[in-house]
Amino acid sequence: MRARIVLPHALLSAVVLCLLAAARVDVAPQASVPTSPPLSAQDIADMAYVRDGHARTSYSALLDFADPVHHRYFLRQLALANIMPDRFPQLYRSIEETRQAHIGRGRLPSVAIPPCPQDTVCPVNILSTMGSPSTNPTAFNVSALSSIPNSPDVAMNVVGLYQNNAIFAGPHSVEQNGTGYDVVNSLSGAAPSPGALVSAQGVWYYQPQGGGGIPGTFFAQSTPGAQPTIVNTSPTNVKGNNQIKICVTRQDSDCDYWYAAQGGQFIVKFPVEGNVTYPAAIQADANNHPANAISSVTVSQPTPNLGGGCAPLPINQPFINFTTVSNTVVSWTVNPAQFGVATPCFPSNTTVIYDLMLTVFDVNNVPWLISITSAQGAPVANQLRIQPTVVVYGCVAEGTLVTMADETKKSIETIGAGERVRSNAARIPLTVDNYTRGFEKTPMIAIETANGRHLLLTDGHPVITATGVKVGRDLRIGDLIMTDAGPSRLTVVAPREYDGNVWNLDVGRPTDHVRLTDTNTTFYANGILVGDGRMQGRLDRAHHESPAQVLQRLDPRWHVDFRSSEERRQQRRRQGL
Repeated sequence: MRARIVLPHALLSAVVLCLLAAARVDVAPQASVPTSPPLSAQDIADMAYVRDGHARTSYSALLDFADPVHHRYFLRQLALANIMPDRFPQLYRSIEETRQAHIGRGRLPSVAIPPCPQDTVCPVNILSTMGSPSTNPTAFNVSALSSIPNSPDVAMNVVGLYQNNAIFAGPHSVEQNGTGYDVVNSLSGAAPSPGALVSAQGVWYYQPQGGGGIPGTFFAQSTPGAQPTIVNTSPTNVKGNNQIKICVTRQDSDCDYWYAAQGGQFIVKFPVEGNVTYPAAIQADANNHPANAISSVTVSQPTPNLGGGCAPLPINQPFINFTTVSNTVVSWTVNPAQFGVATPCFPSNTTVIYDLMLTVFDVNNVPWLISITSAQGAPVANQLRIQPTVVVYGCVAEGTLVTMADETKKSIETIGAGERVRSNAARIPLTVDNYTRGFEKTPMIAIETANGRHLLLTDGHPVITATGVKVGRDLRIGDLIMTDAGPSRLTVVAPREYDGNVWNLDVGRPTDHVRLTDTNTTFYANGILVGDGRMQGRLDRAHHESPAQVLQRLDPRWHVDFRSSEERRQQRRRQGL
């Protein structure tokens, strides 16, 4: 009988992008990264030591640098990923400061990650994907996610794929300085031995602003060959609106799930239900739960300036308590699962990533790993992708008139999904795919044109100009913007206090037979051509991640590390990785 192998897993990722921001998109697994040099006997022993010390109910665990093996293992993982001190000097200084702090504190009795307090935004470091596509059972891929709140000085992770104590892909690293809300690290490679166990292993590290580095490790294992059949009952697209819409402070008819009011707060909640049928009978404990199972359920928020997520499910109730085994079938029902209060867990107008990951063992002690995610990307056999998930609260002022496809005008708050709007000077119609409503706390921007058009919009809302797209905060008097009566100069650009709802539309569906791009999902608001919510999300993110913006808010000690990370990112793009 094969010895039982315990795989640890992480607390799942919680993130919510601004409804006006685009959802995180899981990139297709990258091309295989060149194989690293063979592991030494010391490397193999250290990796086994760290695996054996993993929290037994998690894919992710803390590292304690007071333990010399943990410290050596961590540095070796960086070296295997070519993260070297000459290119990343502040990272290594931070690691040494963390080691000294751990030594001063003394060795921890446990390296398990403490539970995230209810309704608190906590850092998330998880493996969100691990498996092989059904078309090629030996072609494995893995995705690691780090999502850290409040724009930390550094957030990074390293992950590799292993079989028989040898690397066959990676280790590969992704680093972010001054952002940290969406560190997605994906790689793929061909396992050399069909049918043998494949493991993903790596490390993560982040340093909040002000210091105090936090190191940790990933580990999961999967089985090549026959794949489970995954059924996701909920969350799902109940209303057929091309996304899973969870509504807060609103009761609109196209919402798939609604908030719960509790103690004057709005609780984000929805059922979590589904089942998996495996190729072999699954081990069960005395309570008919999967024995020795590892699980993670999260909703993550990759919004610029945000990151992290709140703990899901009823307080003090692990996900496994809601699962049952019936021979080859494992089922779960959490109705409803609670994912925290809307504020701070889900700031106004956010698209979120729902992730569920589960490992069970069959009666032959073989581990089976599956995942369900709303991140979009390439298909993986042991992963089920569901539709994008949004938490909806709005970005133009209520009462703004939108030009419809038939040239009539309607107030933006009266427009529903499925209606068609005029999208450009050629009068091409686009279908409204989604609409959002919220409350804007910061000052709005009032603009007026020489031909009499005027609009009140948020500082991040896109406006189409004669030279390209600009967001509200970048508009200047004299800019030539596009209106329904042709180009016209801006005569007024001024901040304006506003105490009311703001709204936005997402426009364009495949049925429109229009090739949608980053800049043509537009509509006329009070006669001014503006971008929709998805365009705003892309621009918000690009602005927040621009090197100039990052360097402006980043501690100067991290500037060399940031530039090295940017060079690596550009090199990977050139290589198609």
